[in-house]
Amino acid sequence: MNRLFFFNPDNDLALAAGVAQFTPPANPLALRQSGALLPIWWADENDYVLVESIPDEEIIDRFRKKFGLKAQVITKVPENVADDLICCPWGWSANSRLIFKKAGAKNLPSDENLERLRQLSHRRFSIEVNRRLRDNFGIETPPLPKEVFSAEEVMNLLDSQHDYIAKSPWSSSGRGMAQLSSMSKNAAISFVSGVISRQGSVILEKTLNKILDFAMLFKSDEKGVKFIGYSVFSTNANGGYSSNIVANDSTLKSMLTKYITASKLDNIKSSLESVLSDSISGVYLGPLGVDMMVYSDCGQTAVAPTIEVNLRMTMGIVAHHLASRFADNDNMLDFIVAPTKSNINKAKTISLIPVFSTTRFTFNLAIKS
Repeated sequence: MNRLFFFNPDNDLALAAGVAQFTPPANPLALRQSGALLPIWWADENDYVLVESIPDEEIIDRFRKKFGLKAQVITKVPENVADDLICCPWGWSANSRLIFKKAGAKNLPSDENLERLRQLSHRRFSIEVNRRLRDNFGIETPPLPKEVFSAEEVMNLLDSQHDYIAKSPWSSSGRGMAQLSSMSKNAAISFVSGVISRQGSVILEKTLNKILDFAMLFKSDEKGVKFIGYSVFSTNANGGYSSNIVANDSTLKSMLTKYITASKLDNIKSSLESVLSDSISGVYLGPLGVDMMVYSDCGQTAVAPTIEVNLRMTMGIVAHHLASRFADNDNMLDFIVAPTKSNINKAKTISLIPVFSTTRFTFNLAIKS
């Protein structure tokens, strides 16, 4: 069966809203619209990419021919192929299902399946994965995050002198996060009260002395969850995604083994395959990523094996696909997502999506300096 892709990086916000009729805030909506064509880089010849509007078909066709990209770009699903398409959004939610349905797609998940996936996308699942890694496989973890249900509980924890980051249960790319130690007590109470009011609880994580952000990438299918590669990425000051290193897997692993032994990496990898296979079998099929961190703990290098579990496509998986096309043993590149007006050296970049007058974000592949 052929596939129908849709780029909806705002899906975590749709999961938080928990409703089908969801309109993202301005910035996430602009990111979705700017990157609508991104899936053509991992789609095959007989696949389709769903967009909400096609700004200039001639420009898109020239772009596809330039890079040998074969997928068709559509706004509506042709009736003669609807029964044979596998829908592949960036992430599943009631909202993404509605978008596919309006476009004429079939083979859509049930309400029950979507709700189970929504609960597994809650940050408490990441806490549970950490607990299983620690208790069942002996993997060292930092102190487990806490799910807190009232502002009073938060204040009691803050009085313990620990430095916490507060996170919304459903959020991503720096949204819905706050470093409580940098806020006044009233501002901290206001933030956590707002999160609890909207989503029922707030997650508190002890702040770690970060050295490096990375992720392990997996694919879930009928047989279970299997490792497919590594991701090494960067975030901005607010914790939002900014870029990924594009390189072959051996190069990325060699970067990580500067801080972590290969045997420890392999142990985390195989343990996660087991934990995730047990947890999401029959609920989620597709790519996923587990965000991790190398950090310093009293002068010693340590690993946080599960900062976040993303049961969806990730920018790290995009970089993994790009590496298969552009990277070899001798080169390393950067995949950069940035506002259109950012100061990026155009002479050293490949624009991965045609830029139109309405484009607010660009997706670039840059020669790493």
